[in-house]
Amino acid sequence: MTLPFTVRLEATGVEVVKASGTREEGKGHHHLIINGDVPSDTLPLPPAPIVIHMGDASTERVIDSLPKGPHRIIAVFADGAHVPWTTVKRDTLNIIVK
Repeated sequence: MTLPFTVRLEATGVEVVKASGTREEGKGHHHLIINGDVPSDTLPLPPAPIVIHMGDASTERVIDSLPKGPHRIIAVFADGAHVPWTTVKRDTLNIIVK
């Protein structure tokens, strides 16, 4: 894969909204975890650079600054307080930047 590239996200059965700071049933926003793990299902996701918070309700992100080599990107849907929803499937993308 070459830079830049775009990651496009979808979430079924929930509404993608701006981060509100609170937990609203069925609502939340996307996060991308780059080369890290989901630390907890009960605590807010940590800040950048490991986690890209897409709290503006965006559904895509251009990735333009990864070093060459293998990388893992995990897509996580979380509530307005950045706590992951365990009812929304997570996806993992393994890539090699050339």
